[in-house]
Amino acid sequence: MAKLVSPNQVSFVPGRQITDNIVVAQEVLHKFKTAQGKKGFIAWKIDLSKAYDRLHWQFVREVLWEVGIRGHILELLMHCISTVQYKPFSIVNDLILFGEASIHQAHLMKLCLDEFCHLSGQKVSFDKSRICVSPNICSDLANSIATISGSPHSSNLGKYLGVPLIHTRVDKSTYQEVIAKLPIFVCDRLDQLNRNFLWGHTADKATIHLVNWETSCKPKIAGGLGIKKMAWMNQALLAKSGWRLLQHEQGLWAELSWNRPNPGGCKINSDGSRNNTIGQIGVAGVLRDATGAWLKGYSVNLGIGSVLEAELWGIFWGLSLAWDSGFRTVEVESDSKVAVTLLHSLTIATHPLFNIINCCKVKMSDDWVCSVRHILREQNCADRVVTVDALATTSFDFSLGLRIFEEIPACIADILVANAMGDSRPRLLCF
Repeated sequence: MAKLVSPNQVSFVPGRQITDNIVVAQEVLHKFKTAQGKKGFIAWKIDLSKAYDRLHWQFVREVLWEVGIRGHILELLMHCISTVQYKPFSIVNDLILFGEASIHQAHLMKLCLDEFCHLSGQKVSFDKSRICVSPNICSDLANSIATISGSPHSSNLGKYLGVPLIHTRVDKSTYQEVIAKLPIFVCDRLDQLNRNFLWGHTADKATIHLVNWETSCKPKIAGGLGIKKMAWMNQALLAKSGWRLLQHEQGLWAELSWNRPNPGGCKINSDGSRNNTIGQIGVAGVLRDATGAWLKGYSVNLGIGSVLEAELWGIFWGLSLAWDSGFRTVEVESDSKVAVTLLHSLTIATHPLFNIINCCKVKMSDDWVCSVRHILREQNCADRVVTVDALATTSFDFSLGLRIFEEIPACIADILVANAMGDSRPRLLCF
């Protein structure tokens, strides 16, 4: 099943929740709001007409065949799903496509959607679908994209999976529909309905409740019936997402947040970058404790080189500063998967970056608990340090070498505060 079910698929998979997609969609839209420069983004909310009723059985058969389900088991599955008489029901048919805001991308998305509908039998209500673009896109391009897609341009995509998508500033009322705590009188009324059902009490027939409600709500092991009080259930469901994060649950939605190190340890987030025009490379990083508090920061002007070289130097200097600061438990996070892979594999002496790779490995093998792992770029707050401080145009005036920040640079203070609170950063999903 691991080969058939994507790690990012959340619907109808044990241990995953469809509501995870709400978090991901909202984070991507947050990226829209902060987009700058020439590159913009597009979100296309698709409305599928009667998604289930229009699905071609032949399409289902071919998909099952392609994933390796064949022979008797294929025939059995097709018999089960094509002969059962279903009562009318509605299913969730919300679909959002994200991509770069360009004429080419709009044509490509429309082509893929048309091909999918042709093969599967699905039909899109283009007039009910909506197109939204990031604010840094000019109106002419936005209108052209809307014309190509056949869907109206809108500044608000409405609801996704029943939850309003946020396009403006967040205030205390933003998530009211999502995190609203039920009033106590509503919980009491629901408890009353449960009690009446349990003892057969109706409007026409009064019955005696043989066991009081408090006892009925006790766990079975304690002599109760294990019935959940509505107020307790409401509270538990409100805290569920937070609990899943604390349990380090896997999933794209959880990977968007900065994970704190163990108490007494130090976490290093480093990032390298390169100015492709002149070949200049630089690196920056931050050291933080278990509370997310700033310990030290650093940036290095490395001269001319490759971005991979910068990533490796960032890890090296982070490890060096952590060791010199007296930490003996350290976690390094880098958004360069290539660099992390090199540090965890055998490297031949003829590798062009062998020296810096070996220096990092020597540091990692010192007498301490040290781990180096890859993370998504959106988790790496150090990328802002590189962009703003180490490699901005004015930073080219700095001399080659290391600069250490004992205090938090103003340009990244807001990001560090957000990370320390567990806030996530958006991961851009483009098709």
